[in-house]
Amino acid sequence: ALGHEASYLECFSGAAMDGSGSVSPANAHGWEAFVTYPLIRWAWWLLGRLSGGQDVAWLLAFNIGLRALSVFLLGWTARVLAGRASCALVAALVLACHPWHAFWGAAIYNVALPFLFAVATLLLALLAWSRGGSRLLAAAAAAGTLVVAGRVEWAILAPMTLILLLGLGPSWPRADGVLRPSNWIFAALLAALGIASVVFAGGQLTEQGGYHGIEGYLETLLRQAWILDLNEPFHRPWTLLAPALGGLVMIRSPRFGWRAAGGLAAFFLVGYLAVSTFNDFSHRHVLPAGIGLVLLSSFVVLPLFEGGRSLRIVAACSLVLLI
Repeated sequence: ALGHEASYLECFSGAAMDGSGSVSPANAHGWEAFVTYPLIRWAWWLLGRLSGGQDVAWLLAFNIGLRALSVFLLGWTARVLAGRASCALVAALVLACHPWHAFWGAAIYNVALPFLFAVATLLLALLAWSRGGSRLLAAAAAAGTLVVAGRVEWAILAPMTLILLLGLGPSWPRADGVLRPSNWIFAALLAALGIASVVFAGGQLTEQGGYHGIEGYLETLLRQAWILDLNEPFHRPWTLLAPALGGLVMIRSPRFGWRAAGGLAAFFLVGYLAVSTFNDFSHRHVLPAGIGLVLLSSFVVLPLFEGGRSLRIVAACSLVLLI
């Protein structure tokens, strides 16, 4: 383990980074306030105390388990969104084969855990939108605060999720009264606590990563928004064919249409452009935004059962090329 991961490994093993002899992960904070996160440090420390803190295989296995659970939850998310078990299978398969989700799922860094909470946030938000009730909305907000507690730039998931929900439109099964303000009180309270924990934490957000004001963010965005290779596997024409065709299937569906397809596309674009303002922009930062393209790709399976012969062939080819 090197760099950031070395800090987390110190917590798992119970060693103190400052040499004081304390085994508390509270003083294993890395180089900056947001380089390592208290939620991850304490989770790794606890796992180390339960396992003896000697064999890092326990920590690797735990993160691989988080990755597997993310695959399951994203499949469930596709099932809720599309209403088809076949879409769930495709979404889960694509994430299971996703090269960077696999890479970071086999690491001890703060990626697998916050990504799991990101998928859970989207799933709970969709369930709340379709079933109603303040409890599901509060659960979605709670999961969202845990996303931020593990990776602060993924707070962009909140507006991304709202864009997707509003894009679904009235034809998607939306619960009566889900927009009633009283249903959002507990969710708003939890979200406010999560925001406050970031804003009032040590360090100034605009200076993390070397930024100094809005000009720094814009300059970085204009330099990095075009680096499509970081969106692997959706960075080649033959892999982009799957989400493009999935969007076309949604557009032609009376249940979804332009709004829903646009909502999923905007989910990706807003997330991708937001995280590309980070001067350490890399594959791990794009993972939540990539959920939008995975879900779009899952709709490609529908023509295999419902489309004409030529559309079935194109859909099958797009899935084979992607996988």
